[in-house]
Amino acid sequence: METFHWIVMGIALFFLIIILVLVGLMMRRNMSNKIKFPPVQQTCPDLWVNDGSGNCYYIDNNGGSGFVNTTTELSYKGDKAFPVYVKSKNAWKDSAGNPKSPSFVGSNPPSFILPTQNYAVFNPNDTLWSKNGVNPLCQQKKFANNNNIYWDGVSNSNQC
Repeated sequence: METFHWIVMGIALFFLIIILVLVGLMMRRNMSNKIKFPPVQQTCPDLWVNDGSGNCYYIDNNGGSGFVNTTTELSYKGDKAFPVYVKSKNAWKDSAGNPKSPSFVGSNPPSFILPTQNYAVFNPNDTLWSKNGVNPLCQQKKFANNNNIYWDGVSNSNQC
């Protein structure tokens, strides 16, 4: 190669090294900022219905492997530590299967629920999510991931 080619290759290599060093420094600085991702959390998981007051409803067969819906009954078979309530056969049960009505749900279900439908409900702002000093977002992430529920801002959070 001629001298001109060696000079051009040297200059190009010099600028490549400078650019790679700058990119590496910018990446290192961003890693130390501990940016929360994703920045927005959805109120309810996908395929769950928000009633406008913050309650999330699972109706019949629309999401969650921890829920088993037969022709007559809906039950929750997932982790019993989560504050999830099921209304089936006109009776309330908590996640452990014990008869218990959630305090945040009124006596009348929202208008989008038919009287014959079985449904589950939880409130993401319920204080039981932070039982024993656990971060509520981490509990909700565990609930979503254990039950194969996609909840944008929760199931893909990096804050736990």
